[in-house]
Amino acid sequence: MTGTEIILVAGLAVSAGTAVYSGIQAQGQAEIMEAQYREQQDLAKLQAIQEANDRRERLRMILASQAAVAASSGIQLDASRSFLAAKAAEIEAADRDVRNIQIFGASQSRQLGIAAEGAAASGRASLYSGFLSAGGSLLSGAADFSKIGTPAKGSSTPAADHYSANIDYYGYD
Repeated sequence: MTGTEIILVAGLAVSAGTAVYSGIQAQGQAEIMEAQYREQQDLAKLQAIQEANDRRERLRMILASQAAVAASSGIQLDASRSFLAAKAAEIEAADRDVRNIQIFGASQSRQLGIAAEGAAASGRASLYSGFLSAGGSLLSGAADFSKIGTPAKGSSTPAADHYSANIDYYGYD
């Protein structure tokens, strides 16, 4: 194998290795992003649960306060229509708030899940792209390598002239 051929093969190996390495690195970054989205998704679910629990606790405190005020005023809690209507309205508003909190939390969770799936798909695509790029580099290099051949003394091939000129320029030969 001539110096030109060795340099060509080494260049092909480096080019292919770099493409694969880049794909692996991009996949690693995508996996980190996926993990972050999954963590945010879990936090969104927990936050929705906490907000719903907080709203239920506020309802309990409001109802207890209303009952205390009504009782101290001498109102019979089971007999007063206005007290029962206010209590029902407060319960209905709290139930609506809890449903909205749950819907919003589920929506956020779903969006983050979709983003996590997108990051995972991007990582897989980057890895496949790295391998395909490496394969393309190797095939292109193989075609160039086959053009070099062994020219007769005093003659040359275009590919050999090209690589020889580069090698002479960089001082490898």
